[in-house]
Amino acid sequence: MAEKKSAAASSGGSRRRRAPKATDPRTTIVAAMLDLVVETGWRQLGLAELSRRSGVPLATIRAHYATKADILTDWMKQVDEQALARIAEEGDDAGAEPRDRLFEAIMARLDVLTPHRASLRAILRDLGDTPTDWAPLACGALVSQRWILAGAGAESPGLHGAVKVAGLGFVYMRTLRVWLEEADPGWPKTMAALDESLRRGETALRRAEVPMALGRTFCSFVKAFRDEARRRRRPAAGGSPPAPEGAEPS
Repeated sequence: MAEKKSAAASSGGSRRRRAPKATDPRTTIVAAMLDLVVETGWRQLGLAELSRRSGVPLATIRAHYATKADILTDWMKQVDEQALARIAEEGDDAGAEPRDRLFEAIMARLDVLTPHRASLRAILRDLGDTPTDWAPLACGALVSQRWILAGAGAESPGLHGAVKVAGLGFVYMRTLRVWLEEADPGWPKTMAALDESLRRGETALRRAEVPMALGRTFCSFVKAFRDEARRRRRPAAGGSPPAPEGAEPS
């Protein structure tokens, strides 16, 4: 019996001493980047210093990221994931207007970003004017807007969806500028700017409905014309290709 108790105690002790689940190195790298960028700025942020600050070997950083911009993109992805989790926790208010759901979704994302406002300011302040500086951030922002639309239950396919993504990107960036400068933790100016931008965007989207419908009709016509042309060029099964117009039969 004593041996069994000893074995159980030993087993229990080993269970208690089991190492906790390892943290994803990407989370550690991103967290270190957010701290370091406040001190160095984005342009001067070096990968070697990031490795020292994070405690993650350079080889591991390289295994996950090709460039600093990739780390920034991964951070935006992590923000999206946390914002979507918050939206899900708050529940699906199917009876609300799409504008109201988008309002809540964007505010959820800003809530996630709140602890990192200084880091975001440093990144935006230090980005240059060249496309290579802005492209990763701009592309990542557009991807985020698509997920915000999905989280708010307001996504759409095709051209209509692309217009929504672009329009929401404008709304988000305009709101972000106000949010970065606001000192009031209740965000009254931010919420007012967001509400106004969403209302304007809603009006603009309604005005764009007819041009988008015409565009879809035109695209359908072009596709049908192309498919018919391909069908005419395709030889019939077991036959030879049709002779060009005006050619003498053999």
